[in-house]
Parts: sequence; C-alpha cells; structure tokens
Amino acid sequence: MGQLFFDGTMKIFLFLSVISFFGLFNKEPKAIRIPLEFSSEFPIMKVEIEGKSHALILDLGSSCEFALKQNVLEILSKKERLGTHMTIGLDGQEHTASKYLLQRIRIQNGEVIHTIAEEDNNIVQDDISGRVGRNTLQTCNLLLDFSRSLLFILKNFEDFKTENYSIRNFQEIPFILTRWGAVFTVETDFGIKRFFINTSAPFSSIRSSQEKQQKEKVTTSKFKIGEVDLGNTDINVVNISHSLNDIDGYLGVDFFKRNVIFLDFQKNKALICPVIDSK
Repeated sequence: MGQLFFDGTMKIFLFLSVISFFGLFNKEPKAIRIPLEFSSEFPIMKVEIEGKSHALILDLGSSCEFALKQNVLEILSKKERLGTHMTIGLDGQEHTASKYLLQRIRIQNGEVIHTIAEEDNNIVQDDISGRVGRNTLQTCNLLLDFSRSLLFILKNFEDFKTENYSIRNFQEIPFILTRWGAVFTVETDFGIKRFFINTSAPFSSIRSSQEKQQKEKVTTSKFKIGEVDLGNTDINVVNISHSLNDIDGYLGVDFFKRNVIFLDFQKNKALICPVIDSK
C-alpha cells in the first residue's frame, strides 16, 4: 500500500472524530474489543458507513484516517469533496488522491464523525472496500493480538488486564513516532535497522540495498527490539526508495501473528509478548 502523509489542515476534523469515537470511555467497558478477519493475510475490520457494512483493511502503515474505493465513495450520499491529497509509496513515487469529508462511520460500538476518507483504487479484492489508517486509531492505545484475531482500543495501560492479559509477561520496548507511525530500532545480523508497523503487508520486509546479494528473502539469527530478542526471523527483501532514508523496513502481519503488542502512543512505548508455539 502507498504511504500517506498527514495533512495538517485536517487536524480539526480528526479532533472532532476522536471526541466522538472515544467519548464512550466515560462509560463501561474500558476497552473496545474489535474482532478481525484475515483475507489474503490482511487483517480486516467491519465498519458501518451510511447503514451498510464494509470490510476494511487495518492499515497502521498508512497515515490516512480512512481510504475507500471509488465505487464505494460514489454511492455515499453524505460526503463533501475536499480536494486532493499527496501520497508517496515506498518506491518514492508521488501520487495524488481525492479526499472527502464523510459524516459518520461506526466502528464496533464507537462512532466517528466528520472523518476524512481518501480515494484508493489499489485494492483488487472485490470483498474489501478500503482501509482504516492509523490516524483514526493511534489517538488512543492499541492492543494487537492477531493470534486471536482481535484488536483492542484502550484508554490506558492498565485496561488490558481486564481482558485476561498478564502485564508481567510483556517486555517494554521504546519506539519513536515519525511520518511512518511507530518506528522500532531493531538489532539484526545486518546491523541496527529501523522498522515501522505495516499491517497492510503480509510479511515483514527489509530494504533490498541492505543485502550485498539480492535475494527474495533473508534470515537473521538476531531480531532484537529493546531487550526482547525474537531469534531466527525470516524477512522478505523489497525495494524501498533510497530517498526514504529514515526507515529500513517494516513489520508485517507475520510479525504480529507471532507477537502480541500493546502500543502506547502517548508515551511512545510498546509492550511485547511472544505467542507461545506460534511457529
């Protein structure tokens, strides 16, 4: 998927969306539990737009709020054209996408209003309508448990204990927030690399120029994030533009199926717990 840079002029709309969606935290339950499905290795969320259910990819590798196919946008009656938005892919190529102000989207028992949806016609699956980007979700905290096909949206660090997770089984690791979202520093056999979260990619990948011999896949005996060493890890080799010199690769769905991750975006830290017998 292409990477989308956040348009600062839309911050007020994002703020309004956050108020509406997370206002339910004044009530019980403290956690929003969202079931996921996996289609072609993509994590899929069900959302409701103008009374109709749509399957959207959970795409934490994109800074958009929402992205929808043209044929989905065309049939929406409550939308306002907002011009275009510049996008850039991992290949370094720039593109423009039309963007729209939508009135209402429901995610589970939360409601997002005045949200921005961008046009995206790169999704080829007929049963998938678009993507949910990180700007809709990282305003709070997330627990990703792909091994159980679950996403939790949490108010604070303590809340995931109510879902029968033991904090003592998790190790704390730092990350930095960049235009790519959460970026982790990882020690590998190829040196220290920077990986961002990309849940729209089935497999974790590293820049092809990191390897002297061009291969489709490499194995590193060390994959250490903070004090957590995940050991032997297979990584795909992909083309990432040399102009994008602030990242070296990304963590895909395979990584999140092997590890439960709690993301605290307020404190720029994560908690990680490897899934037992996940391989």
